[in-house]
Amino acid sequence: MFSISPPLKRFSYFTLYIFARLLKVLQFTLITVLLLTGISAKGQQVLPGDSTSDAARTGMQLLRLRITAIQKQLENIGNDTTAVKLMNELAKAYINFSYDSSLLYSSKARELSTRISYPQGLVTAILQKGYAEEVVKNNRDTAIVYYQQAIEAAKKNKLNGMLDDLYSIIHNSYVYKGNFPLAMTIANEGLEAAKKRDDRRQMLHYTSLIAAAYFRQGLNEQALAEYRKGETIAGNLGEYEKASHNLVTIADIYYGFGDVYNSMGDTSAALRYLEKAYNKFRELDSDKTFWKKYMVANTLYMMGVVNKTAGNLPKALQYVRQTLDFCKNGNCNLYEKAAYYLQAGDLLRLLGKYDEAGKQLYYGKKIAEEIKHAENKRDAYYYLSLYYSDLKKFDSAWQYNKQYALLKDSIINERTRFRTEEINAIYGIAEKDSKIAWQNNLRNILIASFLFLLLTLGLLYSRNRLRQRNRYQQELNHQQNELFNAISLAQEQERKRIAQDIHDSLGSVLSAAKLKMVELKDELPELNMDEKFLSGIGLLDEASSELRNISYNIMPATLTKLGLVPALKNLTNKISTYKGLQVAFIAHEFEIRLNEQNELSIYRIILELINNVVKHAGATKATIQLVKYTGYINITVEDNGKGFDVQKAHNERKGIGLGSVAARVEYLKGTLDIDSAPGKGTIIIIDIPSGN
Repeated sequence: MFSISPPLKRFSYFTLYIFARLLKVLQFTLITVLLLTGISAKGQQVLPGDSTSDAARTGMQLLRLRITAIQKQLENIGNDTTAVKLMNELAKAYINFSYDSSLLYSSKARELSTRISYPQGLVTAILQKGYAEEVVKNNRDTAIVYYQQAIEAAKKNKLNGMLDDLYSIIHNSYVYKGNFPLAMTIANEGLEAAKKRDDRRQMLHYTSLIAAAYFRQGLNEQALAEYRKGETIAGNLGEYEKASHNLVTIADIYYGFGDVYNSMGDTSAALRYLEKAYNKFRELDSDKTFWKKYMVANTLYMMGVVNKTAGNLPKALQYVRQTLDFCKNGNCNLYEKAAYYLQAGDLLRLLGKYDEAGKQLYYGKKIAEEIKHAENKRDAYYYLSLYYSDLKKFDSAWQYNKQYALLKDSIINERTRFRTEEINAIYGIAEKDSKIAWQNNLRNILIASFLFLLLTLGLLYSRNRLRQRNRYQQELNHQQNELFNAISLAQEQERKRIAQDIHDSLGSVLSAAKLKMVELKDELPELNMDEKFLSGIGLLDEASSELRNISYNIMPATLTKLGLVPALKNLTNKISTYKGLQVAFIAHEFEIRLNEQNELSIYRIILELINNVVKHAGATKATIQLVKYTGYINITVEDNGKGFDVQKAHNERKGIGLGSVAARVEYLKGTLDIDSAPGKGTIIIIDIPSGN
């Protein structure tokens, strides 16, 4: 016999519990009335049997007043934890009026919480976003993403108290979608955490959730086993642990026993446990902190279902009608109300009251489809297929039966069962034969050890090869650096010798020749009128000047005698005399000279870069900046010229002399960065470690 799945009865427990902390008692009461009666800012139609529209409108008006008061309070405080709490409270309240405003305040709360390092506010703000997606947009996939982010933030900041609430919320979302394996994963994760801290209250809660997930997948024996574990945990609770919410969970467990025994056909046991659950809920009903009043109706409903299974249809219909009457006070959730209408419709069908049966079935179907509740939709399609079959409308019956079969397969299929068994193995829920388990473990250990040995040997071999390759590369780099150093040193020594020889020998000869010609002019005054003679003296002056320039370019005397900074100042002053180019030179922190080799290398680098500016850039202004920092020397050369394509110049490796500059920088273990583009000028930045 087909067994109708019970309405989702555990969804609201921790969901409402956490949000009750966030809002004051008045706001919590108003929002609960609105959500549980199916009325929202969108103006949903009030369903048959509801009589709370006036109360809802009054509640909305009071809630708007509360929002105004919070906003005024928010204007008068700074950016602190109180502001975060108020923003989160506004995000919660705005769900009933404006989805965008709700997201705005939750985003502000999240940003401020991050800025002031307030993890509780951050977790609540993320949770509010998920709640808005789920309640307003009915978008549980997006909501689950936010819930997961909230869980990660709570884990990171070790907010164990909030984690239990978050586990319950995301668990309920998975159950709503009919994804029981993931719901069980979350419940098991929470159970393991509760065991580690010996929190029997939460152990009881999570065990109840796991048992319910088993039952919804038709795994009755596993469900009974978990409910018995919960009963044992409940029996071990101390007096201080028996708070009202724990007694609610105990009543839930009795209710679960009734569910399972009814599904197994043991109606007497089912009614016995449901009677215990009903008495427990009625006992709690007088407690002002007891908010789970819908479970009174739910238990009445299940007693009707069990009587239906036992064949006592009038008694069953009586219980279900009592349930619907109880819902008129706004004490039922929409997914529960859908189940009640569906059950009433099927009982009326069995009693032959088809007109009223059809109305009740369509009311239930409408709610189930609006809230996207997988189990309720499945049951609605099943009951409607039976309804139309009784009316001999077989086309409609076949269509609904087809929808029922597809949805049933999507909820309980082989993949779901496989995933459930995998979870059993992970968390030790399913018990296996100890000898087989030991043999399998031993085999797995041997295989894993062998694979680990192979992996270790492979890693050692790869590491040795890599070490050899690195050693070879280091040696090669060292040799290249030594070779470059030797070549550079030899070049600079040869330049210095050639410059000295030119200055001492050829310079002396030219000076002597000019002196002789001047003496000759003094002896023969008529030569003062000889243009050729005067031109010869001018050429000797020009040759002497050019000789000095050549000698300076080969090895500047200023660099050798006075150091790098005076040599660069002299260089830029000479270049600035050229028509159309002005070179500015700036140097900082160079009171102490560098070693000769470094000064020569830096001078050659800057000289090559300035030559590039003169020859290729077409610039009117250039700036050279030389700064000594702690640990390194910075060289910056900038011009306003025509620029060039850096990638193209790098690929061609020719033309503007960057190759020699890069080689010298690499030898000095520095870095070279070029920022240029056609028409944008050029900036070259070089950093050289001062230890070199």
